[in-house]
Amino acid sequence: MRLPGVRVKREDFLREALKRQVKPQQLETAVESTPAEAGIPLKTINKIAKKAIWTETRRVTAISATAGAPGGFAIAGTLPADLVQYFGHVIRLQQKLIYLYGWEEIATDDGEFNEESLEQLTLFLGVMFGVKSAEEAVSQLISDRDSEAERPQLPTAVLYPVIAKVATTLGYKMSKHIFARGLSKAVPIMGAFTSGGVTYTAFKPLSKRLQTFLKALPIADPKSVRK
Repeated sequence: MRLPGVRVKREDFLREALKRQVKPQQLETAVESTPAEAGIPLKTINKIAKKAIWTETRRVTAISATAGAPGGFAIAGTLPADLVQYFGHVIRLQQKLIYLYGWEEIATDDGEFNEESLEQLTLFLGVMFGVKSAEEAVSQLISDRDSEAERPQLPTAVLYPVIAKVATTLGYKMSKHIFARGLSKAVPIMGAFTSGGVTYTAFKPLSKRLQTFLKALPIADPKSVRK
């Protein structure tokens, strides 16, 4: 999370992603509130989200393939860096998707990720890995939110037990994923192809799972937020 380029600034991202898709007034409303509240069709948001997924998938796969090229004993040097950049792209994509589908900026005013940011990202990471308690927690937050609230915020003190469970579950699931990626790098010559392939087949489905979940929430649908 501290690596340069991992943080995605909500306003900058939305302006760049929406500027060719909507009218100037809609763009300003989307930045000040949410794309849904600006009346931007969900179909348009889904199209932009799909492009964001493809962009991050392509980047992380290319980097992973390059890191996997040495093979053999070089695994000791390439695997840690590969894992760091992999989850760096996961965090980047999480931010892009949640901003498109109605979430506020999760970084602090000074542009840093704090403990609350980490807890929020943990929940969304749980959704990506199919942790049901994470999905239920976010869904419940949306359904129970105060009608006068500007946008959903995660009361992390209340959600601590859920977050702890998500983190524990992810530890197991990440271990399996890490093992598969590490094994691919141990194979000389073919390391680049297998590493890139494992990354692609893992990253894209996780990303699509989060998108599918987010776009089904009421805050993502212009028809729901305008009721």
